[in-house]
Amino acid sequence: MNNSLKYHQMLKELSPIPINMPRIYLLGDTGTGKTTIIRKILGTDRFNFPTTRQTRTTVAPTEYVISKSLPYKATFIFKNESQIRGYVREILQEAAYKVYKGKQKDRKQIAVYLKQTSDQRFRLYYIVTENLLDRFSLQLLELIPKIDLKIKELQKEFPEDKDETETLLDLALDDLKEDFRIIEEDIFIQVKEKVAEVCNNI
Repeated sequence: MNNSLKYHQMLKELSPIPINMPRIYLLGDTGTGKTTIIRKILGTDRFNFPTTRQTRTTVAPTEYVISKSLPYKATFIFKNESQIRGYVREILQEAAYKVYKGKQKDRKQIAVYLKQTSDQRFRLYYIVTENLLDRFSLQLLELIPKIDLKIKELQKEFPEDKDETETLLDLALDDLKEDFRIIEEDIFIQVKEKVAEVCNNI
């Protein structure tokens, strides 16, 4: 069962939609105003919901059920631990690529890299504070000399691949996965604490 069907089944069990309710699908290119239309229908402009910005588009299929007779206001499906860890790992790896390949050693810029996945599917900065992002960026920055050293070792081991920076970087990051796991665990603990706080420690 693909993700879309799985989530529809979960929603059907959690908050069944009235039978024969008309369905309207909004299809179109990114940034063409689909979410803006939804805001007008919902009358939620003053709440800035759903969010609409030039650099922040809707990145997942979203369903709105509009009815005055429904017994609920909203249904939330939370991602599981392994999915969140996967997103955190992806953010760290992408940031490491950008830092090393761009030779960008500025903590503020690294904190920007850590804000979200490149496709905006997961936005870490919605969950953790700027101070925490700065802490994580420092931890990543401290790994750069290790990455440099590892790549130099690999260049000696594979001299014919000396110009294959991306391949060597992949190998270096794989060799340093335990160091990355420490940062990943730190980030994940902060995410768990924030979720517990929002959910009143349930």
